[in-house]
Amino acid sequence: MSKDYSQSDSRWGSKNYNGSNYAAAGCGPTSLADILVNIDKSITPLTTGTWLRENGLIEPGNGTKWAGIWKCLQHYGCVDAHEVNVASSM
Repeated sequence: MSKDYSQSDSRWGSKNYNGSNYAAAGCGPTSLADILVNIDKSITPLTTGTWLRENGLIEPGNGTKWAGIWKCLQHYGCVDAHEVNVASSM
């Protein structure tokens, strides 16, 4: 059974993410954790947020870099994950 993480969860909601906190700016790592917890039950938004930060995939003042989403998915085992540029495919 999958989990449904909340950005404002008391375990990480007030923790720093990109100069703000997970409650306000942690949609990227929270969404990633919602997916990846199905591969590894220990993954939380803190896990994915830390990985994104350590790999330079957070844009100061803007949040998670778009490339960080698919790179994080690949890192944790979603090998078919890749970036799609929706604007250029329309």
